[in-house]
Amino acid sequence: MKSMRKDLTWLLLLVVGVLSVGIGYLAYRVVHAAVLSEFDYSLRTKAHDFAALTEWDDDGYDLEFAETRMLEFERREHPEYFQVKIRHGDVLARSPSLGSATLALPDTVPWAEPVSYDLELPGGVRGRAAVMEVVFGGGRLDIVVARDTVRLHRLFRSMALGFTGATLLLLLALALGLNHLVGRGLRPLGIFADQVVSVDEGTLDTRFSLPSLPVELQPIARQLDRLLERIAAGFQRERSLTSAMAHELYTPIAELRSSTEVALKWPDDPEAASAAVGEAHAIALQMQAVVNALLSLSRCEAGLQDIAIEPVEVSSVLEAISGSIAEPLQEKGIASTWTLEPGLLVETNRAMLEVVLSNLCRNVMEYTPRGGRVECCAEAVGGRCVVTLSNTQATLSEADLEHLCDPLWRKDKARSGSVHSGLGLAVAKRFCNLLGIQLAAALPEPGLFRVTLSIPVG
Repeated sequence: MKSMRKDLTWLLLLVVGVLSVGIGYLAYRVVHAAVLSEFDYSLRTKAHDFAALTEWDDDGYDLEFAETRMLEFERREHPEYFQVKIRHGDVLARSPSLGSATLALPDTVPWAEPVSYDLELPGGVRGRAAVMEVVFGGGRLDIVVARDTVRLHRLFRSMALGFTGATLLLLLALALGLNHLVGRGLRPLGIFADQVVSVDEGTLDTRFSLPSLPVELQPIARQLDRLLERIAAGFQRERSLTSAMAHELYTPIAELRSSTEVALKWPDDPEAASAAVGEAHAIALQMQAVVNALLSLSRCEAGLQDIAIEPVEVSSVLEAISGSIAEPLQEKGIASTWTLEPGLLVETNRAMLEVVLSNLCRNVMEYTPRGGRVECCAEAVGGRCVVTLSNTQATLSEADLEHLCDPLWRKDKARSGSVHSGLGLAVAKRFCNLLGIQLAAALPEPGLFRVTLSIPVG
């Protein structure tokens, strides 16, 4: 199983390990160069000293140091060596440690400044030398000072082992400590994960965006909070919808039962049987309308609603709707005004637009009190078709506007009537979302309700 903690531990161990090895090697090379530089400096200094003690007179070269006893060139263990030789000629002087041997010169010809180089000393011992050229009376002398590097290389090996050991110890400490440190650093993530896992349908009020949460987890926490809010709202809608559906279907089922009981009680009465059949048919139609509306909502939410786009004249659709509700408006004594701009064409789905406009118009008609007023206006505004429906009312408040399009919501909590299912505006809202229609409800003034549709033209 993939683990962030394990991956992060190994990655940190790899990065820190590479850095440790690199820094250790760089430190070793710096110290190595510094020690070797000091070693060469001591050799070049003695070469300078020998050059300063070398003179030329009429009798030839005068080597003042040749008759001086220098113990470092005579000792048995790790002696030093020197040699003074005429360029391409004889050796004028050599240290007792050399015996009859000769110190090799570098391939490049030295000049005034000393040159350091590696060589093999008598007995096959590795060594290091500094050679300096001295010019007298047209002659050239090569002055060489050398020492074995046995102890120097022993020091370098000790340094290499020390740096290697320190690096290995550091890597071991990192291997032991990084897992703990990474675990400690990821502890907020573990706590956060435990909190997320503990959330269920009974703890949807849990919120993760806390001030103590690390900055890196804040975007995830905010998104989870929004998700939980939507889930909680969905659960609440589901509970409300279930309760509302049960309440909504209770009345027609009770009426259907009552009608059938009457018919069964007087089976020989044709008038009672006929009335019962008529009532049952009306109730069945009502229940079918509820089921059709619920199926439409379900298809919309599942993205299964077919949408065929075609040119639709909004004015003609509204004229047909106004004709269908003219009689009920007249019976309630409601004054209506229809201001429809002719030729308002939009590219949309005709059936869905007709459902939206019909539901809105019938809703306005049903909830307008007797003697009230209904106004409908359709016009082109800013490249869109705007339909405005207004009616007088005295029951809605600002708090009710956000619930108008909730399934099975009605202002009447008692749900005493069976005419309305409370699904018309919910279906209209879903259809508007699918068609890109903007639907807005408002109370522009006391006693007046207004709903506005902004329909895209194309």
